[in-house]
Amino acid sequence: MPDTVRLERIVVGFNYDDLPGDPSAFTISKFVQFSLAKGSYTQRLSAGMLMRLSNQNPDEFYADQVRNYDRNNPTFQRRWDDVRAQLLRLRALASKHSAKPPVLIIFPLMISFENYPVEEAQAALVELALQVGFQPLNIYSIMKAKHLDGLEYRNGTHFNSTVHHIIAEQLASQLD
Repeated sequence: MPDTVRLERIVVGFNYDDLPGDPSAFTISKFVQFSLAKGSYTQRLSAGMLMRLSNQNPDEFYADQVRNYDRNNPTFQRRWDDVRAQLLRLRALASKHSAKPPVLIIFPLMISFENYPVEEAQAALVELALQVGFQPLNIYSIMKAKHLDGLEYRNGTHFNSTVHHIIAEQLASQLD
């Protein structure tokens, strides 16, 4: 984006799989996800088709994500530091284009919220976002406050229309 472009507000999303993966748990599916799923729409579409061929169901996918957030993993701190560095770079870039703090939408794992295994990590991400100058929008806490469970409001590994509506409403109120 050219430096001269000014925006009212910048909104960035942090998806549960944006935490860099544990390199010791590398598989061909993870290679495809890492190499293609972070690119253009066409690359993401291709990655999605290839990953479906690996036959990993949503529950297996989410189990991998939960393991990825294990603070006892020897690579976790380095990967968390990478997230911090990325957020700092995004914040610096956002400040060039908007006087208002950027919003960071933090998406939850769409699993059962009863005994949510990454609640502590999600709260730490909210705190990190605040520390580096983002205005966090924590979808997990919003859904939990509404007594909605991630497992019941998903289609595969994606949110259903109810959650999309909630996110849109919450984002609109935060942007006002």
